[in-house]
Amino acid sequence: MTTTSEPSSPPAAIRSSRPVLRLVALASSLLFLLLAIWWTGAVAPRARVHHTSSSGEADPATGWAYASFEITNEGRFPVDIGSVAVERDREAGDVALYLRDPDVPQEGRAYPVNPAGLVGRLDLTELEPFELDGGSSREVVMLFEVRCPGDWPNDVQVEVTSRLGITRTEQLYGPPLGTWSTPTSC
Repeated sequence: MTTTSEPSSPPAAIRSSRPVLRLVALASSLLFLLLAIWWTGAVAPRARVHHTSSSGEADPATGWAYASFEITNEGRFPVDIGSVAVERDREAGDVALYLRDPDVPQEGRAYPVNPAGLVGRLDLTELEPFELDGGSSREVVMLFEVRCPGDWPNDVQVEVTSRLGITRTEQLYGPPLGTWSTPTSC
């Protein structure tokens, strides 16, 4: 007489732990995938705007001063830099924005104190929308008139767009752009 035995099933404790292990593995994989997407900047842009230099006072002859800041793409994919908005307490006097050539080394950078100082310079061009490669930075130089307290910039907002079309507005981080002495009384 032949008897057939049915395969024995695993104990209940082992059977119930497999779905939990699968759920933990799935959650860990999703978390890792989301962190990788964030780190690369593949979906949303990862940019930072930070202060680099400023004159600290206006040119006594012309009333102009400068400040500069750098836009850094911390992601691995290129982003588009759109508009750059400068905020001031008083909207008096002119503001001009220039983009520095990235091939100019840090020690070779000079800052004009007024627009007349731009004549013949090839390292600064008027700021227009541009593409910023992953892991790279570009410096923006701002020239502005200082007539009265509050004419200087106190914040900068930069519009950054990823390849997928997601746009973020980045604000200047770090020390404030500064306070400048005014050449004349208001």
